[in-house]
Amino acid sequence: MSNKTIMSAWLKRRKRLPVVAIGTVTVLLAALEFAVVNPAQATPAKPWTDWGYYMLSTSTTTAYNLGCNQGNTDRDEGDINSEEFLDFGVQKSGNINLMINSTDITDAQIESVSEQFAYGYWVCTGSDTSSFLTLAVGTNNDTNGGVDYGATWATVTDTVASWVNAHAPQVVVDGGDDIEPSWETSPTTIAWANGFSDNASTFYLDYGSADGCPESSSGNGPCNNGWDQYDVWYVAYGAPAAMVAPEIYSSGTASEWTELCLYGAQSQSEAITFQGPLDDNALDSGYLTSSEAWSDLWNALNAYSACAQTPLYSLEVHDE
Repeated sequence: MSNKTIMSAWLKRRKRLPVVAIGTVTVLLAALEFAVVNPAQATPAKPWTDWGYYMLSTSTTTAYNLGCNQGNTDRDEGDINSEEFLDFGVQKSGNINLMINSTDITDAQIESVSEQFAYGYWVCTGSDTSSFLTLAVGTNNDTNGGVDYGATWATVTDTVASWVNAHAPQVVVDGGDDIEPSWETSPTTIAWANGFSDNASTFYLDYGSADGCPESSSGNGPCNNGWDQYDVWYVAYGAPAAMVAPEIYSSGTASEWTELCLYGAQSQSEAITFQGPLDDNALDSGYLTSSEAWSDLWNALNAYSACAQTPLYSLEVHDE
């Protein structure tokens, strides 16, 4: 891998250090108290928006072509670092997931589809050996089975990561989970996060929501379905394997996540470093655009020195 690819992987894995943009230089800070925010600073330009996918079929050809499309894009733009996810729906018993179109897909099929997406990306970057993709292989927390299901997803993710490491060296694989408080209780979802963390060699990307969490307070207030700010913070960032690209779909959601960041800084010594906002405008034009989601999250976070940062990515969800 190129030096830039190696550095990108290192930056991503150092998720515990907050990232602050000072001019054109991105600085990793070792302690929250040194975070600097300039209230007059203009919102920086949004990064290139990467596409994540709700997967709808077991077709490895379709997956390869989707990965190739991203490889072509990154090659044409040149020297791009991207982050994407493939969402395979909800885990069921018997190593089966139910995709959002009510089609079953086995863990083995998920592995093959994910591998071919990564392989398509690598092939189609061609002579561009500097561009780099982080790919999250995702499920969701809708009635999942807790710790055993987290361990199962760790196995799926590690299997894909091992294959991709050997066959598509410009791609790094993580797990993923669309975690939403309204879908499942916090103890079950926290058990999933711990089951994954205890068994995986990768991180997982939480590309979910903070349903009903406070927009103007950070004192461990209540969220939907019996969750509180600690619960959402933990599955998004506190769990050993957790990273987060939060859903910033509508007005107020950036404030929910900023208060969660402040909760972490004040109560857990772990302010959240965000991968970037996730928008849904491609599937529902009534939601924020990628530019609006980026601006909302950046401005909300950078109003507070403890959370000041410029995320590396912008993400948008699409159907396969």
